[in-house]
Order: sequence, then C-alpha cells, then structure tokens
Amino acid sequence: MAVDEDFYTITHSERRRHSVTVCIASTHCVSEWWLTVVYGPQGDQEKIEFLRELREIKAVVGDSWLLIGDFNLILQAED
Repeated sequence: MAVDEDFYTITHSERRRHSVTVCIASTHCVSEWWLTVVYGPQGDQEKIEFLRELREIKAVVGDSWLLIGDFNLILQAED
C-alpha cells in the first residue's frame, strides 16, 4: 500500500491472511478513510473464513471504508 505523502498519511495498517487494511488521513483537511485491499481464496471453507475476516475488519473501521480487490466469489455456479 502506498500514498502520495503530499496529500495523505497512513496512520494505521494491518495485514491479515486475505487482506491489507490501512487508515489514510488527508494532509489538507480533516478527513480519514479506511481502505482494505483483498484477494479472496478459492476454496469453499476458506471463503467462509474470508467473509468472517471482512466482518471483523468492518467492526473496527466503521463507515468510512473502501473495500476493493479480487473477491473470488460468484453468485451462481453458471457465473
């Protein structure tokens, strides 16, 4: 994870099994965002653990949260 230090500062970071989460604060105004980048697992059992991991992160970061990445999840088998 990287930021342009002219505009943002990383104030907190955490790495988990399937994700990296950072708190980014603006250097120009009073604004903070949490950003999580994920790479979801392929196996069915691991997917349950992955979703649990996301719920745990959500409980900590609150509403100002951007979640991006490759989730490796499908809605239906034909997808």
